[in-house]
Amino acid sequence: MDSSGGGVDGNRKSRPNGQGGPSDRDDEDQELDRTLGELTERLRKVDDRQEVQAGELRGMRNTLGELRGQVGGLEGKVTGVSGEVAALRTDMTQVKEDVAKHHALLEGIREDLRRKEAKDDARAQIDWLTAERERRFGQRDEIRSLARGLVDTLTKESVDRGMVNTSLIRKCVEEHFLHEPRFWLAPALMHVAATYCELPQLSQEARGHAMLLDKSKAHLFFALTSARLENYRLAGSSMDNYLQSLVPARLTQDFLVVLEAVANRELGPQAEKFVVRTMDRWFAEAPAAPDGERRARERRELWRQRMWNLRARLPEDEYAAFRSVYAGDWKALVEGFEQAAVAQGTLDHLSREFPERPAARSDLRHMDSALEHLINRLEPDEAELHARIEWQQRIYDMDGDRDAARREHEQRQSVDVEVMTFEQLLDNAVFKPSQVELGLAARRLALMCVWPQIQSVATAFVETSLQRRPRHLPIVIDEWRDTLPADPATPVQEQPLQAALALHVEEVTRRRVEEVRLRRPRLVAGGLGVIVGTVAAVLWQQVALVLFVVAGLLLCGYEYRWVPAEQRRLRAVGRQRRQEVADLLGKALVQRRMLISRWDRYADGLTDLTGWLPPGERRSP
Repeated sequence: MDSSGGGVDGNRKSRPNGQGGPSDRDDEDQELDRTLGELTERLRKVDDRQEVQAGELRGMRNTLGELRGQVGGLEGKVTGVSGEVAALRTDMTQVKEDVAKHHALLEGIREDLRRKEAKDDARAQIDWLTAERERRFGQRDEIRSLARGLVDTLTKESVDRGMVNTSLIRKCVEEHFLHEPRFWLAPALMHVAATYCELPQLSQEARGHAMLLDKSKAHLFFALTSARLENYRLAGSSMDNYLQSLVPARLTQDFLVVLEAVANRELGPQAEKFVVRTMDRWFAEAPAAPDGERRARERRELWRQRMWNLRARLPEDEYAAFRSVYAGDWKALVEGFEQAAVAQGTLDHLSREFPERPAARSDLRHMDSALEHLINRLEPDEAELHARIEWQQRIYDMDGDRDAARREHEQRQSVDVEVMTFEQLLDNAVFKPSQVELGLAARRLALMCVWPQIQSVATAFVETSLQRRPRHLPIVIDEWRDTLPADPATPVQEQPLQAALALHVEEVTRRRVEEVRLRRPRLVAGGLGVIVGTVAAVLWQQVALVLFVVAGLLLCGYEYRWVPAEQRRLRAVGRQRRQEVADLLGKALVQRRMLISRWDRYADGLTDLTGWLPPGERRSP
């Protein structure tokens, strides 16, 4: 017991300083109790707080449930609203389509009403303008009617037989002259009637008054009426005066119908002589006019282009072999060939467009057409009113559609162009006959005027062609070169050429065969492969290395066999190529002869062209 107690005491004594006895333990217990109490209180507060939060969460859950129910109700309402919106959109689309249909219908009705209004207005304008024309120019229509009757009646036959009542003619003419003294046809008719009635003073006065009003038309009328009476001397004199009044830069349809009548020899030999001389003078004086030299160059270039377009083309497929061996400028050669073909092409065109001169027809009188055209020709004040009537008539015919009427009006204006220059007349008559209202005889008269120019252009083409033709034609085949003569009369010996070409091909083949040698890099590679593979196979005794040795041996063997095989192949290719180039050279020589012969034949066509128009037709005596 003592020993144990002594141990206890020993333990107590062994505690360090600062740690007390029972009092200190009580303090620690109290501190722990206080700490536990605080923790317990905190835990209780946490529990209370959790209870509160749990209540709040339950309230929120209930609220969310209510909100979910409300959202479900809203989704249903939104779906209903979406359906209503889609239905409304469909209704709006239908309304838009209906509105568009009604708008189109209303626009159509409005357009119909506008067109009907325009048509009614056009009809009213036509009636008013027609009445205005009748009021202002009615007497002119009667004068024209009288002129037609008078020119139909006053023929040489009727005058010789005394079939015309002179007093009646004079009375009618004087009456109409009093009603319309400012219209040139009235005094012109007075002059014709006074001449027929043998009243020279009245005839001269009426003639002077008519020329004062419109000199050109009056002279033409006197020429045509004199020709109907077969007074060709007076017809020629009046025709000369008419031609002097013309401006070659502004020729009208009047000149075309006169040219037609003159060309068909209906106005007598003097009138034809004056027309030909005038056309020649216009043609010769064109360079002397303002900008005349420029216009002459443009005219020459235009006709040069026209004749160039008529050339006979080179059929290159017929000369394919020669083209393939020709070493010169093939394009220049073709151009030179086609320049020589201009004369032949022009001759072919003229032969088509100007066949032999047809016999005159007794049932076709161009002079009557010329008179009818001259009598019906409107004066400027009449033409202005007539144009207004035509415009309103087009609107009426188009049911009030002004746009369509305007398009039709512009199209008619582009077609009914009356004024043209003398150069345009000649160009159309010779090269574009479909664009001018002239018969064969009148176009032939225009051709006689430009015939020297056509000959000059054709001669220039042929001379340029022959100058540009090379004297020698170089050829090359597989780098073998030679020259051929450009003169078809110079003979070409084919055999020496073939022999030289064959020798060249053989030499090329020989060089290629000799160039075939053993390819040393391959032999070296194969030998090294055999040696290395053998040594390695002995050292490591592996099958793969043995295969390497076998491959090297095969490579060396193939290389030794390749050389003679390749040489045999090249010799076979050489023999085949020698046959091919021989055929090619033979074809090229034949085509060279054909090309040069055709070239010379086309160049000789210049003689045929210059002699095509009979000398008697080139100029009137």
